[in-house]
Amino acid sequence: MHLQDWLDEVQKLTTDDPIKMVIANKNDLDVKKVSESDMQVSTSIYVVISNKNFTEQTGIEIITASAKKSININNAFEQMTAKLLEKQ
Repeated sequence: MHLQDWLDEVQKLTTDDPIKMVIANKNDLDVKKVSESDMQVSTSIYVVISNKNFTEQTGIEIITASAKKSININNAFEQMTAKLLEKQ
């Protein structure tokens, strides 16, 4: 699924304005090392990350992370929690 498809589906299935965040996982891997089954999603994410206007256009923040190396995992949860608290 491409990122725009996901955004369209979120828009269709929600009645309010949900908080959205893109977490680009596996940032510890080279693009060449990403498995073929992950390539569709990963390619979409890497293309989006290279587009500096994405956050400005959508208001959605992109965080690169690695669960394997524990990079930005806590940061992603902390940022999402802060956004949820602000919204209340």
